[in-house]
Amino acid sequence: RVNARLAISFYHGVLVMADTTVDLIYSNYEQTINSTSQRGYIGWSAIGAKCERAIYYDWRWVSKKHVEGRIARLFETGHREEDRVIENLRKLPNVEVFGSTGGGGQIGVAAMAKGDLGRHLGFVVKNLPEYPGEAVLVDVKTANTKRFDRVVTNGMAVESPQYVAQATGYMGLMNLKRAGYLYVCKDD
Repeated sequence: RVNARLAISFYHGVLVMADTTVDLIYSNYEQTINSTSQRGYIGWSAIGAKCERAIYYDWRWVSKKHVEGRIARLFETGHREEDRVIENLRKLPNVEVFGSTGGGGQIGVAAMAKGDLGRHLGFVVKNLPEYPGEAVLVDVKTANTKRFDRVVTNGMAVESPQYVAQATGYMGLMNLKRAGYLYVCKDD
């Protein structure tokens, strides 16, 4: 069995990394993400979960979620894509981007008395050609073709209600009228 998800291209063809190398790469990601302390708040997207008990358990940190190395690497892919989109937007005439520090850094906001809810949203863009003069909350998500097509076909409310809840909360906290998620198909 060869795990071909990661490959190195050379001048004379492609070397597919053996399982040991891939496993070590994923192991490094897994150790890094799981060694960080549990965040002291519930992420706003968790409010969009269908199960109220799950929301409560997330809020009270009943159990720490273990993240696999492959998934942690995909998170990093999303951060890198967000930086790329921000760079693209900043090159557009009259468009201003606020709040992103690059490298996956995002705007921090909090709600509730102790800041138990909220924290990180993507960035705010002003003067998009579609909305001149308006500030729009934007977050970038990467998706495979199957997921991307479902979001396009069914819309965010059906496919990602947790992100609709997240955007609604942040729009309220920041007094914004518009929010959007930019999905990037990572298979293209």
